[in-house]
Formats: sequence, C-alpha cells, structure tokens
Amino acid sequence: MKTQILLFTLFASLTFNPAWSKGGSGGGAGDPQSVPHFIEHLVNTGQFTEAQKKLKYFIRKEKTSVKAWNLLGKSQFETGALNASLQSFTKALKLDPKNIGVNRSLGELYLALGDNEKAYVHLEKLMQLCGSCDEYVALNQAISSNN
Repeated sequence: MKTQILLFTLFASLTFNPAWSKGGSGGGAGDPQSVPHFIEHLVNTGQFTEAQKKLKYFIRKEKTSVKAWNLLGKSQFETGALNASLQSFTKALKLDPKNIGVNRSLGELYLALGDNEKAYVHLEKLMQLCGSCDEYVALNQAISSNN
C-alpha cells in the first residue's frame, strides 16, 4: 500500500513545473533550448506516447536541449519505461548538472526503482543548488513517505 501511494505521488508530481527550468539551460521563451509549446502540452495533458515521438524527433535536431531530455524522461517514466527514463534523465543531467528539475526527477525515479541511496544523493544536490526550494521539499516528502 505504501508503495502504491508513493508511486501515485510520484506520478502526480512529475507533471511539468515551469520552475524546473531554473538552474541552467532549458529556460523559457526566447531560449534556444526551449521545447515547442505543443510538445509541452502533450506531456501536461498525459499524452505521453505521442509526446515521446515528438520529443525524440525534436532531440534529433536539438541534441543539447536539457528541457527536451527531461520531458522525454518524464514521459517515459509515466509509461513505465523506467530504464529509458533513466537514460534520458542521465543525458539531461550530463548536459546541465545543476538543473534542479532534472535532479528532482532523477531522485524520484531512483525511489521508484527502490534505490533510496541514489535518491538521497539527488536530495543533497538539491539542497546545495536551491536550499529548501519546492523541488527539495517534494523529493524530501517522497523519500520520507517511502521509508
């Protein structure tokens, strides 16, 4: 039951949060790394399979878009493709190690994979990057509810 509640909380929390673009590339309007709004809309409305197709096409042209890699990882997570999600989040993190959204996403993914130790690593990283920001608080709550 605890695991089901945790997974529900994680799925609910992985919808796009505009604050996740803080901390590096993948910012807002006018940013060359931004993702077309219609693709973000697909993710935000739960059309994850279609979003993955569009994101993969977009990434072929914009290989360094942290935002695109992060959204792809979220879409893969939502459809249960956890290994693919891990690869996408890892790629995003390599491109921007200080991205708070990616660090939170990876922490939540590691919780879903049962690797609490790696989830804590990303929690600590969030503390360094943004203190007690919303992303830190959310990941901390997810970790606490998993114990």
